[in-house]
Amino acid sequence: MKRQYSLITLLCACILCVAATFACTVFGYQKMVNSYLLEADTLKQKYAKLIKLDNLVRENYVYEIDEDLLLDSMLSGYSYGLDDLHTYYLSAEAYADTYEELTGNFAGIGIKVIYDTDTGLIYLAYVMPGSPAEAAGLQCGDLIESVGGASVLEMGYNEAVDALLGEAGTNAEFTVLRDGQSIPFSVTRNTFEVQTVTWRTLDSGYACVRIEEFDMKTYDQFIAVLNEILAQDVPGIVFDLRDNPGGELTAICDVLDRLVPSGVIIEIVDKEGVSETIRSDDEELNLPMAVLVDGGTASAAELFTATLRDYDKAVLVGETTYGKGSVQTLFPLGDGSGINLTCGLYYPASGESYDGIGITPDIEVALPDELVKKLRFLTEEEDVQLQQAVQALEQQVQQAAPAA
Repeated sequence: MKRQYSLITLLCACILCVAATFACTVFGYQKMVNSYLLEADTLKQKYAKLIKLDNLVRENYVYEIDEDLLLDSMLSGYSYGLDDLHTYYLSAEAYADTYEELTGNFAGIGIKVIYDTDTGLIYLAYVMPGSPAEAAGLQCGDLIESVGGASVLEMGYNEAVDALLGEAGTNAEFTVLRDGQSIPFSVTRNTFEVQTVTWRTLDSGYACVRIEEFDMKTYDQFIAVLNEILAQDVPGIVFDLRDNPGGELTAICDVLDRLVPSGVIIEIVDKEGVSETIRSDDEELNLPMAVLVDGGTASAAELFTATLRDYDKAVLVGETTYGKGSVQTLFPLGDGSGINLTCGLYYPASGESYDGIGITPDIEVALPDELVKKLRFLTEEEDVQLQQAVQALEQQVQQAAPAA
């Protein structure tokens, strides 16, 4: 028998359901609001000193405040306060430049410079292939003595380097000292693809592959170079990673995947202790190899070095590496700016971290101080580290040769 309900009973039931739902919603919303208020109060207490300082400044400071500069400086101070060399705040302009560089593009004239201790001038350590600087005829070893008509000695090194930077389409005006002569240059800044992988054939017949850094285009460039080398049937390869600061994680893992057998390339551990493992397939390069390293070999370049060592694929030659075994992620902050934040530690196949320690090469040999700044254009006769790497390759080849 079906039970009959009156319309009033059904309406009352509906009203009770709505009321109950509303009450639960209000309770849940109130709980959420209370939680936010508690968090806000906690933050207010935590930053009470900063708020007090800001109020004091705004009430008494005699000069006009540059709000954008003030905010950028506070954010920089916050990241600096984390006491991590590899975590830093990026202004909108710096964030855009960093992201563009990671993609394998570069906006500028295309040079890498260092301070010349002998003259106080700007020393051109590297002219990027395919760059406006190369097209204009700049050479490694040139000394920039003036920028925009002002002397580098009077401006100071940092200010002079900043003056060389600028947007694509604008001109960089400077004077170079070469062989005792002052040569004026006007180079139009432009966007170009950075060639991170180059190679040459050594007098001994071995290939020397120079990897400047690892960006999103490095893998394709690396494979193209490797195919050229293999087509020439070279007996072995020297990988030059000296002064390589590292770069993009996917790029280095893809490169290593082509060189080592099936196994672990890297294990990344986050703040919660959760790990992620990236592995290689079974395709590998079966050639004698050596890796040149120094104190400027860092991060992804160290992972390259450690992985070839752990799989017994290469002899390491040079000086102890920088010692950076952490992973940074570039986070946008919504207004064009961002933060480069350390989010994990990584471990090579051996499981041994080199963070803060570095990797000691199998054959330790230092480059003389007077040759360090000439690193990218040393002759084979000058490059004692390269000579040791070639000797190491010779030994590998001899050991692998079948007995007569």
